[in-house]
Amino acid sequence: MNNIIFLFVFLLNLSYISLSKVINRTNYTSLFFNSTIETVNNSNFDRIINKGMNNPYLILFTVIRCKICNNVIKEFEKVQNYLIEKNSNIKLIKFDCGGNLWTMMRFDIDHIPKIIYVEKNEMSFLNNNITYDNIINFLNNENKEKNHFPEPMTYIDFLIKIFNVFNEFLIDTSKDYGIVWNRFYTSIVIVLILILFMIIEYFIIKYCCITQRKPKKKIHSHKYHKHHVHTKNDILKNKKEKIN
Repeated sequence: MNNIIFLFVFLLNLSYISLSKVINRTNYTSLFFNSTIETVNNSNFDRIINKGMNNPYLILFTVIRCKICNNVIKEFEKVQNYLIEKNSNIKLIKFDCGGNLWTMMRFDIDHIPKIIYVEKNEMSFLNNNITYDNIINFLNNENKEKNHFPEPMTYIDFLIKIFNVFNEFLIDTSKDYGIVWNRFYTSIVIVLILILFMIIEYFIIKYCCITQRKPKKKIHSHKYHKHHVHTKNDILKNKKEKIN
């Protein structure tokens, strides 16, 4: 089920990238930017976080135009005030997921909002509801489940990630029909999809771009055309007209 959600988030981000420039600003936008918590994106994420080697980071994955996410930001700011009072070295960061699909796929962000704690090349996920109390308990928990901090994705990693998500999606779907699915079948499906797209593109180019409209044939009037070849009846008819 998580893979289906992840695939949906992937398609949703593609839509966001294309629509983000035409969507009018809302109150949620101002709530996002008026927050005192620093915002990062794909371009400066690794430079600022640095795998948590300098300072531990609590990262909130969110989007600008989301009412739930902005309510979570308010809780996040309360946590920041608490950490300042405790003189903690933990820094809070919010990551704008809108149009930053690359990093979302890198960290397997299958829903938003979501919180990750990063420290010394390790990370932990907050799996409970994001509230002030749950975040504080999460930070104070010394037995958090830790995972290795993933390296930045290359284009090959990105394609492999898409393939794996699509493959797991097909495996989960095929179980409902009693079909034993594997990666080879997924490869065949992808090849067939690519071939289908190539065929569609070929016909679009052929019939919409290359094919020119044939000129319409001109219908000549035999009565008035000067190059018209007259029959014998026409000649006799013309002679009679001249005589009369």
